Amino acid sequence: MNTKKKGVYLSVLFLVFFVIPGLIYMGCSSSSDPTSTAATSGYEVPSEISAVPTSLSAATASLSNLSLRAKLNSLGRAAADPGTDYSEAATSRYVEEHTLKQFAIIEQVLGALDQTHYADATNIGADPYKAMVAWEEEEDGRNIKQLEPWVVHSQQITENGQLILRVRAWIEEQEEGGTLLGKAEFKIYTSATRNADGSYQDYGVWTMYVKFDETGEDYFAATASIGDNGEAVIKLHEKFPEGMPGSPVELLGEMKAIMHRAATEGYGQVYYPNWEALWGPEADPNLTELPHKSAKYAYNENYLAVKDADADTVYKDRDTVYEMTHRYGVYNADTGQDVMKIKSFGFPIRYTISGITKHAYYGAWQGRHQIWTQGGEGGTIPEGTEVTREDIPPDQPAEIYTIADTFLGVLAKRTYVNADISDIKNIPVEIWINQDYNLIYDSGVWKYCTQMDWNTFPATCAGDLLVFDDEIGFESLIVGADDDRKYVNINGWDNDAMQPVPYVYEVASADNGQVDGFYKATQGDDGKVTVMDPRVKLTTSAGDNLFVWVGGSIYVMYDGTGWVEKEVVGFDTMTWTPQFNEAGDKPYILPEGKELYINMQGSNYIVTRSGETYTTKLELQTAANPTNATTVAPTGTVFKDQWNPENNSTYTFITDPGTNYLMLVYNTIGDNDKDEQGDAKTGVAVDGVVQQDLWGLEAFAGGVTQDTMYNWEYKSDTDNWGSVTYLKDADLNYKLLDDPMRFDSMEVTNAGGDLKTIALQYDGWMMGLPEMHNELRKNNWLMTDDIANKIINLAAATAVTDSTTDIVYLLKPLEVSQFLKLVADDTTGLPDITQADSVDLLTVPDFVEHGMGDMPTGTIVRYSEGELVE
Repeated sequence: MNTKKKGVYLSVLFLVFFVIPGLIYMGCSSSSDPTSTAATSGYEVPSEISAVPTSLSAATASLSNLSLRAKLNSLGRAAADPGTDYSEAATSRYVEEHTLKQFAIIEQVLGALDQTHYADATNIGADPYKAMVAWEEEEDGRNIKQLEPWVVHSQQITENGQLILRVRAWIEEQEEGGTLLGKAEFKIYTSATRNADGSYQDYGVWTMYVKFDETGEDYFAATASIGDNGEAVIKLHEKFPEGMPGSPVELLGEMKAIMHRAATEGYGQVYYPNWEALWGPEADPNLTELPHKSAKYAYNENYLAVKDADADTVYKDRDTVYEMTHRYGVYNADTGQDVMKIKSFGFPIRYTISGITKHAYYGAWQGRHQIWTQGGEGGTIPEGTEVTREDIPPDQPAEIYTIADTFLGVLAKRTYVNADISDIKNIPVEIWINQDYNLIYDSGVWKYCTQMDWNTFPATCAGDLLVFDDEIGFESLIVGADDDRKYVNINGWDNDAMQPVPYVYEVASADNGQVDGFYKATQGDDGKVTVMDPRVKLTTSAGDNLFVWVGGSIYVMYDGTGWVEKEVVGFDTMTWTPQFNEAGDKPYILPEGKELYINMQGSNYIVTRSGETYTTKLELQTAANPTNATTVAPTGTVFKDQWNPENNSTYTFITDPGTNYLMLVYNTIGDNDKDEQGDAKTGVAVDGVVQQDLWGLEAFAGGVTQDTMYNWEYKSDTDNWGSVTYLKDADLNYKLLDDPMRFDSMEVTNAGGDLKTIALQYDGWMMGLPEMHNELRKNNWLMTDDIANKIINLAAATAVTDSTTDIVYLLKPLEVSQFLKLVADDTTGLPDITQADSVDLLTVPDFVEHGMGDMPTGTIVRYSEGELVE
């Protein structure tokens, strides 16, 4: 766990839910890893904690593509026999309530502990050992795996006459200034008790004390007990220094939380930093004290009540839930074997820089191989650095590799499966725009020219004149008063003053008392354009010209009948979350023939319009690598711009090792890469590498289109996206990871009852399903029917067929969250939230010194990502 990052200690886990929702713990399961042959000791603590238990009576949205007969046939195979990976894998369910996410910090810690197999009988009393603990962190829109070494010593000791399990963990964390050593002690007195559905009846009895400095002033403490009525009682307390952005000042952050949790009733309080005051758009850079907020909750058998800070109390129905599956396992349908045992989608490595041993992960995202580090080298390791694979048992020869040259670009082949426009209904999506229009007043209306002749003076239209309001719409030129994401510049020419004149397009309203049209404007130093006062409307005559540029980003949404553009009234850059004026929707005309490329957290949709008809495709990508390069891009393939293939540059992909290997290079230089004199722009030459992103390239062979599209991604100076780095073995062969498993397309039913076609890919995480978490974040974490109806939950025993091998596999949900439905505050039988007032946050535990010494040396890696190294 990266418990200290950029001045943030274990509190980074709170940022997961208040600032960085893309950060997700990886490897958290509901039971000890079934791959381990060791018997467990009966000292397990839970790996999942939620303030509100799941309701056993709640109807869920778990739907499968299988008929009942097919499901029974699948489960009748050996996969479901006792003792297989499939049958042993347990499904964890938990209620997801964003307001109470403070309790998730303990889940993060316990989930990481679960990966160490501290309670396996073979580890208790044995020598200290090392476990590589994994989680995922969002970076540039991708979930990047991180690993961190924990040295674990698990012993039975006697305390006050009781035999307990004491687990000590030394947590090695790498920071820009060096290595931080966290020390954690867990004492387990009584194991947690499970319900039949995989949820927890109680959380057992245990204590946890973690410190991040020798003084013990920067710490995390937690206790679990069982109350007089059998309820679970969890108490949390954390203190940490928090740095101000761009300031050497450190503020003190503190978190306190107490929950009383039983199946039919419970309550609690939380006290936590107001991160918006520090990181939000209205952050005060002169803060001398970090403000905090509090929240409380209570629930009974049927309902939950939550009050966050000064907001009104909201109520939710515990018996009406929406389920969302976050993680699946994939198992051979005949043997039940977990595919993660036979597939290598990545592994941990260690290396030495300036005498310091560091850790990283060699992995791939959608086939793009990269080295992911824990910082200190700006996210990279120097080429030629020797690295050692860390998940190899000590009795086997070490696997040693070197960091190969970094490829600064990657070619990705785009393949499509059929989708439906309703897949994105009522979901606002951000699109980036960069469009010029040359408006000409003709026959009493404004028209735009599809191709200007700039060789004449004044410039004339050499293409078609189309009515602007019919094809584009004047409302697309309107920018909301509080919108700083979209930019519109409109300029005319004043022949008297011989200078450009800025304009703003306005729609008639009661406020301005004007008619629709262009009004003279002034442009401030901040670039903002405002209408002159008094207003002066442009007087038009035939042949008048206006030059329009629209740029930045906008949010558009398909509402079931057409498209609207959302009016942005605020934007949180930390969470990339817009706020909309729900009364400010205006019509949006999707440009005909143009691709609207929509990314919804890993699911890519391409929408095109032809008249009143929409074509929607779900896109999958295959990245070219040294093994598949000639398959992805056969020799002789020429790539062209699909919008202007005759006049723009063309490209080829180099698949022969040598100069510019695996690089896209210029084949011909077209108009798009020439300057006004017709010469090639700087950095552009035949056989030279293309140093920019190109999207939607079309493949041609022998001059004939192959009806296949490609993207070329090139690394910018600001991030690593577009770059690819491989490892090489002693024989200089590339060490390639397995490509994501790709399954045949199939039809499934979403939670709304609509039949959908999906094509899944799997690399430890399932790709190809709608990702609704980002939409929840935009909706202030309130689940609605519109969002819930698009969720696709694949039930246990869903059969999928590998597209390459035709082997059949079974899916099994491993992590499922439940969202409760909002109800009115006058509903009968609501809980009394004043129960939470009995909670005394002064009773949370302070840090208790455990006297742990230096980290044991000479330890071997026994587990990696929860899997036994064997």
